[in-house]
Amino acid sequence: MSEVFTIKDVLIKIVEELNIFIDEEETLHDVDSLSYIQFVIAMEDIFNIEFPDELLSITSLTKINDFVIVVQNLIENKSEETNSTPKEEIYHEDSKTTVHG
Repeated sequence: MSEVFTIKDVLIKIVEELNIFIDEEETLHDVDSLSYIQFVIAMEDIFNIEFPDELLSITSLTKINDFVIVVQNLIENKSEETNSTPKEEIYHEDSKTTVHG
């Protein structure tokens, strides 16, 4: 059986892989523009979403939970566009696919 991760789990894993420091309050620190863009691109690829231009500023989001909310909203908006509304979204590490519960 494969492991199941929440959006927050996936975002924390991405941040760790990019060597971005997160404090105990889950605030991102010392993020340069390249790391930030890599983080955004990874989220877009994994969750099949597109961040709006106004959220591409390095100062617009600073906490993991800020990103979780944005990703959830972008996924929900995309689901509404395709007329499907998942109740719960969970991501499998091995396939990077969404399982709707």
